[in-house]
Amino acid sequence: MTTPTCTLCSHNTPAEDILEFADHLLCPDCVTRYTTECQCCGERIWFADNAGSHGFPLCQGCYEQHYTPHQQDWRTYSPGNPSPGPVGR
Repeated sequence: MTTPTCTLCSHNTPAEDILEFADHLLCPDCVTRYTTECQCCGERIWFADNAGSHGFPLCQGCYEQHYTPHQQDWRTYSPGNPSPGPVGR
């Protein structure tokens, strides 16, 4: 049996540590380096696809569904947070 290889860094990684994500096999280091989780729904996304901010990452779907422009900054409206608060975008 062969050890899976990370698609991004070519590191051989035990099968139990590899993450299949967006048609790639990622080692734990590349998962940390190149991806994050949406703070709203928990979906894993590439850092480059982050529709929120560095401190509050969002997938595009959650951004479009829960966040709207209001005056000069972005504010959130959600059931858990009935009053708007800046997202920092």
